[in-house]
Amino acid sequence: MNTQQQVVYIDVLFVINLIINYFILLAVSKILHRRDNRLRLLVAAALGALYACLIFFPQLGFLYTWLLKFAFSVSIVIVAFRFRGLRSLLKLVVCFYAINVAFGGIIFALWFFVAPNGMMFRNGVVYLDISPLLLILASSLCYVVILLLSRFLHRNIQTQAICRLEVTVGGVSAETPALLDTGNSLCDTITGVPVLIVDYERVEKLIPKALRPAFKRGTIDDAESIARAGWAGRIRMIPYGSLNGTGGLLPAFRPDNVKAESGGRKISTANALVAVSVRPLSRDGSYGALLSPHLFSEVRV
Repeated sequence: MNTQQQVVYIDVLFVINLIINYFILLAVSKILHRRDNRLRLLVAAALGALYACLIFFPQLGFLYTWLLKFAFSVSIVIVAFRFRGLRSLLKLVVCFYAINVAFGGIIFALWFFVAPNGMMFRNGVVYLDISPLLLILASSLCYVVILLLSRFLHRNIQTQAICRLEVTVGGVSAETPALLDTGNSLCDTITGVPVLIVDYERVEKLIPKALRPAFKRGTIDDAESIARAGWAGRIRMIPYGSLNGTGGLLPAFRPDNVKAESGGRKISTANALVAVSVRPLSRDGSYGALLSPHLFSEVRV
């Protein structure tokens, strides 16, 4: 009896799993309300795709045991995401597995109910013999679904939550009420860390006297003064879309520590930038800073 065998091309297998892995990792980033480096996600996705290609080597079948699969998936998460401590890593791994289960369920449903020609699903490895155009369209659809799911999961986040903010530089701290606003998604374009916007007068004492005039002007261009103040590694210029009806650049500095609390969630981190606004953020003075929800994406008490 003749049996028809499925021909599997290793390059197609790699590309298919690369794209699926990338969108799984992107879903983790979006659902956890993170701002992750897309290149790191792509590298981690490629690592997973290479692992999928090991099905071509039967002698390496032991690599598909559940223990090694788990170890490899944790490795993918570590490559893809920044994290602080075991708790943060555990949250990323759990979310990664949850989304994998969702993707796997969809793929298994297609295989079980539709059984499209040229589709294989074995040992968690997916193979689809489809055209590049269809693959691009399917990937675009996945991205849209990820965005909608992310918005749905975060729809109940309070947009007018006032919390207490403390910023520390060189052993000196400044405190101010802060507004947690989901509309503030400002992040540093270089490092991807969240950016807080704070009134100048609230953090003036943290800024060296030689640099205060520059912060008031909104332009930091005196390299000599920056070097004398010892702030060469702290200074950034942050582009923003709109603030009190305007847009442009805001001077910012890297603090030694930022503490905040909102809805029972506490953070204490140096993984942030403080952008300084000369214009008051609140007309009635009820708050002096704007916080991004991204600041609370990695909780560290």
